[in-house]
Amino acid sequence: MLKNKSDIELILAVKQQPKKCTLELRELIDRHSGIFVDMVSKLVPQSNALCNKPEILEEKDYCIYDAIMTFDELRGTKFSTHLANKTKWLCLRAYNKTKGRAILPSSNLQFDFDLSHLKDDGPINSISRKDAFSYVTKIISKLPDKRAIKILRMRYIQGKGNKLMPWREISEEMGLSKQACIDIHNKTLIKLRNKVKHVK
Repeated sequence: MLKNKSDIELILAVKQQPKKCTLELRELIDRHSGIFVDMVSKLVPQSNALCNKPEILEEKDYCIYDAIMTFDELRGTKFSTHLANKTKWLCLRAYNKTKGRAILPSSNLQFDFDLSHLKDDGPINSISRKDAFSYVTKIISKLPDKRAIKILRMRYIQGKGNKLMPWREISEEMGLSKQACIDIHNKTLIKLRNKVKHVK
């Protein structure tokens, strides 16, 4: 029974075989969703004009998954503490998402991709202001997984009411599980960040 397993046991299983351990992942998400929701409720008031609380709550499964994959059991920290810190970071990013973010053309949506470390006189910084999505699209188009560009377009360009398109709708459109879409999205952003880091 998964309910009898410790967080550490479930986390190690998911980290070792993320594609096969969907039941373990779901158990962790169910087990710790309350922590995420409580943290967001404390940090983001319902009426806050600077932060879209429903949009942050939509990120629950992704945030818990990211916390699982970045959790270091050797540090002696509880997973719940690690998740709480991840949730705080997510809320802070939501407050400060206009700072150092690449603004997508034809939309005021912001691509969840930090370009703030680039120098003001660098070519990429100039591109980020004018045509960020065009720049990253060139990189994504060369990646072997062609689903990535479609997921990013739906998430950031198509959106929903000029907001990020929910993972549930992307999942239905792609014919994939919500977690599979999040995995593709996450891996693509990692590759993009690595590409930008190597640009001088």
